[in-house]
This record gives sequence, C-alpha cells and structure tokens, in this order.
Amino acid sequence: MMGGMPAPEPMPEGAPLPTGPTGVAWRRIGRGDVDSVQEIASAIARVEEPGRPGGRVDLDQQLADVHPARTVLAERGGVPTAYGLVFVPGSGSAVRLPGGVRPDARGAGIGRRLLDWQIAAARAVRAEPTVPISARQPVAAEATARLLARAGFLAERTFLTLRRPGSPVRPSPLPAGLRAVRFGSEYDEPLRLAKNRAFHGHWGSRPEGADAWARHQLGPWLQRDLSRLALTDDGDIAGFVVGWDEGAAADELYIALVGTDPDWRGRGVARALLADVLGASTAAGRPVAVLHVDGESPTSADRLYASVGFGRVSAALVHRLAP
Repeated sequence: MMGGMPAPEPMPEGAPLPTGPTGVAWRRIGRGDVDSVQEIASAIARVEEPGRPGGRVDLDQQLADVHPARTVLAERGGVPTAYGLVFVPGSGSAVRLPGGVRPDARGAGIGRRLLDWQIAAARAVRAEPTVPISARQPVAAEATARLLARAGFLAERTFLTLRRPGSPVRPSPLPAGLRAVRFGSEYDEPLRLAKNRAFHGHWGSRPEGADAWARHQLGPWLQRDLSRLALTDDGDIAGFVVGWDEGAAADELYIALVGTDPDWRGRGVARALLADVLGASTAAGRPVAVLHVDGESPTSADRLYASVGFGRVSAALVHRLAP
C-alpha cells in the first residue's frame, strides 16, 4: 500500500529529523521499508502484547495515509531499529503517534528522541492547537508509560484485545422484523451512515467521511462473505458485524466492526449477527476470532463478547498529551 504515498515534501519547520544517540541514523520511511517497519512492530508486539494479532493491516493503512515527511526510521549499524509516524485520521480527530523501538535496542535514548520528534511534528501538522495528540501504550510496557508521563501525557482510556478460540457456536435468532444479509457492495454507503449513527457519542469516535471509509474499511482485507448486516423490512441497517483478514494467521478472523442502531439496542441484534459470522468463519476454516473493544464501552460490549466465548488476552492505554 506504500505505492500510494505522495511525493516527499519538507516537514513543516520546527520538526527536523531527530539526532543521536551515537551510532543511530534517522531518515524518512520509504516505499522499500514496509517489511522492516513491520518487523519492528512485530518484535515489539511479541514482547508487549503476545495475544494481539500480528497482522499488518493497521500499519499498511497508516503508511498509505501518512505523508512520508510525517514518518521517521532509525537505523543502528544499518539495521532498522525504531520507527514513528504522525497519523491524522480526520477532521477533529486526535493526532496519533504510532511507533516504537525494538526491545533489544532500548535503554539508549532512542525512544525519547523519537517521541520528542513525534510531538513536535504533531503540533506542526494538526489543524488547530485544540486538536488532541494521543499515544497508545500496552499495559505491559511500563517503560513506555514512564516515557509518556515525562512528556506530559495522561492515561485516558483502556482498550482490550479479546480472542475467541475455535469452538462450536450456538446460533442466536434475530428479533422479529429483521433479516441477516451478506455485506455486499450495494451496502457500502448505507453501512457508513449506519456506523456513524451507531458510534455517535462513543469515546474518540468521529463521523467517517466517504473517502476515509473507502480507504480504511473497504480494502482487500475486508471479508464480505464473513460480514453480516441486519436489515429492517424497509431496508434500513439495524446492526452489523464486519470481518477482516488481518494476515495474522490463516485460521483467524479479525472482527473489525460491531454495532447496533440505537433504536434496536438491547434486543440481541449484535449477538445474533456475531453468532452468524462466527459460524460462517468456522465453516470457512477460520475458527479463531479476535477483536478490540473499549474497556469502558457505554453499550457494555465486553459482556456481549464474553457471552459468545471471547476472553481478554491483552490491554492497552490511550494517553492524551496535556495542553
């Protein structure tokens, strides 16, 4: 997906490439660096979040959306050692700072220089000073927590990674007046609108425009045959479950979106669709399912997932930079 990166341009003044420590060279991430960046991300995940999927969809999406001038790669002895991005998801959304240092290269000051650069770059590219800057920290990454705290970040929210091992799925009926359909392309735009309505008011959620929706949700990772929508008699979307192939494991399905229209909540719509998707995924040779959920979900989503066999495997904190 790096083939879609625009031509490089200078980073806005005030965010030059980092320097030091001795023996470390910094440069932008180029089209040929995708595998190296993925290796760094995977090495970090193996230590800090062993239960989190090791696929590359999120990273590919970010690299495709981020201008090269908002990327940085550190090499020590010619070996890629750390990477950082400044990711602006959309209007009004928090500027995110993905990245990190390989575990075997920590303790030398690389992470501090990387975070300083990300903060300076984020301040330079955000639309206005009130747009928040956020960073993600696996709960197990105590050194990262200390680094963020020293930089002025405050922990705000916990997100959980849940996993469901392969096991039989008990079917669950939809409420009367609804029918389940496969996620065909004719529902691309209606589902965007339904998703925006279902997630309105959720922490950190912003309405997703058509272009962002196409880039982030409708790529080659989307598994339409393993996604389901609940339709009313009038054809409106009452609920949805969307599955992706994250590339983490051949027997695994990533549940990217689960939502219910506010008018249909509390009637078992999401549970019925999840059971349908999990059964179809198992039949297709993907009996394992993984998803991420807000640990403080206003719709008590964690209880729904537990009821169909999901269990917690890791947790991460989202931090916001104090004004």
